[in-house]
Amino acid sequence: MHLTPRLLRRNSHVRLALPAPSAEQVLLAVQAALRAPDHAWLRPSRFLVLQAEQLEQLAEALVAATPDCTQQQADKFRSMMRRAPMVLVGIAHLTDHPKVPEVEQLHTVALALGYVQLVLDELGFASVWRTGDLAYNPQYRPALGLADNEKVVGFLYVGTAEGSKKPLPELHAQDFVRWQLPG
Repeated sequence: MHLTPRLLRRNSHVRLALPAPSAEQVLLAVQAALRAPDHAWLRPSRFLVLQAEQLEQLAEALVAATPDCTQQQADKFRSMMRRAPMVLVGIAHLTDHPKVPEVEQLHTVALALGYVQLVLDELGFASVWRTGDLAYNPQYRPALGLADNEKVVGFLYVGTAEGSKKPLPELHAQDFVRWQLPG
């Protein structure tokens, strides 16, 4: 299939089951991701691939990292890590650079994670991208093994689509484009 039809039908899937992509399929997706625009060739994209026991370990590490964790919070962490058979964590490995601000490096990693999502879609897998408190709260950094110069860009939950697809919203390009400067 050509790229444009695939992009026009791209959709998130919240119900994901086995099988998950193989190691070879993940590496193919990451190889494509490394082609994302990258000012000064800093190569900020890193990916953490978690499955099975590793997802359970992460859930327990998140429980341990949460001060005064309630049973409800603990159950939520455990449930989050059971949403898909694989989670790819997109990580920005940030470099201090005089011409490439942090935001540009974050954009590179976001685009790279999007490329991963598209390649996995082409290979027949479904996914949903999530962020939230787990991505942005510094108390979870040690559980994810992040260095001081790293940030989570997103969690890509991946597997095989289960159930029906959610409807795509009707969007029209002309509603999102201006053809001239204001005034």
